[in-house]
This record gives sequence, structure tokens and C-alpha cells, in this order.
Amino acid sequence: MKDCAIQRAGMCAAAAVLLMGGCQLILPSDGELINLTMVQWKRALVAKDVDKMMEVYSEDFVSSDGNGKEAVRELVEWAIDEGYLDGIEVDLEVAEMEIEDEEAIFDPVELKFVSGDRRRYGYTLRKEKGLWRIVRSREY
Repeated sequence: MKDCAIQRAGMCAAAAVLLMGGCQLILPSDGELINLTMVQWKRALVAKDVDKMMEVYSEDFVSSDGNGKEAVRELVEWAIDEGYLDGIEVDLEVAEMEIEDEEAIFDPVELKFVSGDRRRYGYTLRKEKGLWRIVRSREY
């Protein structure tokens, strides 16, 4: 009887090890999370979904000209109303990423407008409560 209980306990332990080994949790890297943030930003901009776009901006956001998050919202809404974002293309492929501690630089991001105009931006992201948010931007 005692041998049977020990054998069952051993089998349960072996099953637990097998189950745990097969259910290993692999978390995405900071680089992957930053890319996901920027892809969400791009998709929202192209879709003209201002609310979804603003989700990736930190409440502490400040652009190089001193504007905050609400000013970005107003600018994007104005650009949509005026038709400037019709047919916009966003190129994230040329961007390079540099991560240092809880901040990252992601640039350049190129915006291509139907008018033929092109603009390049650089973004700084910060890790806030486990999520990467845009905290600064600059046009160059």
C-alpha cells in the first residue's frame, strides 16, 4: 500500500514536470513590445482612428515644439478633417531602435502624403507600467 502511494506521488510529480515544461511562458522582448506600439500607432493613423492612436501616447508626452498629448489629438483631427491624411503611408521599416533602461529611441519614421510631401519623425518611448508609450517626438 505504501509503495502504491509513493508510486502515485512519483507519477504525479513526473506529470507536473511534463506539464510545466510544455507550458513555459515566453514573454515578448522590449524590442518586440516597442514595435507593437509603433505598429498600433501606424495602423490607427492610417485608419484615422484618433482614439486608438492616442492610446500609445503617454500623459507626459511633449513634442519638440512643446505641444502635449491634447495638442497632438487636435492636430490629427484637423488633418483628418482637411483631408491631409487621405492615402497616407507610414514607413516603419527604415526606423532603428535604441533601448536604454526604460526609454527607447525609434527613428526615423517616414510619412508619405498623397501630395508627394514626405516628413520624417523620431520618437522616444518610455516603459510605463509595463507598456511602452510615446513620450516625445521631433520632426526633422
